[in-house]
Amino acid sequence: SVIIIGGGNMGQAVARYTNFKRRGFSIEAIFDVNPEIVGTSVNGLTVLHADSLEDYAAEHNVDIAVMTIPKKSTKEMVVRAAKAGIKGIWNFSSVDLHEEVEQYGLVVENVHLSDSLMVLGYRLHIAE
Repeated sequence: SVIIIGGGNMGQAVARYTNFKRRGFSIEAIFDVNPEIVGTSVNGLTVLHADSLEDYAAEHNVDIAVMTIPKKSTKEMVVRAAKAGIKGIWNFSSVDLHEEVEQYGLVVENVHLSDSLMVLGYRLHIAE
């Protein structure tokens, strides 16, 4: 069971990616704080306000939270997710999570899109 914290462009792209379900990952909810996003529908899910995260997690068995939020909000939301019982974080924000992993026993995968692009650019350069 997966939730997405951050219903902007990246969060919506993750929510719409159909291959996750085929691999056994079910996106159950999306959370955001932006009033223009909360209440909208993304791939059949109504975006919930982030203030309801803990209540949602208490009522549902959530395994993984996908973080697609701005840098300034990441650590706070990760701590909230951890305290709500979520154990896995797939982190797309630009903040690496280290002390949160140790403090809360989280399993974290930090995704760096810019690093991946740099690797591709380097590989193209050396292939020339």
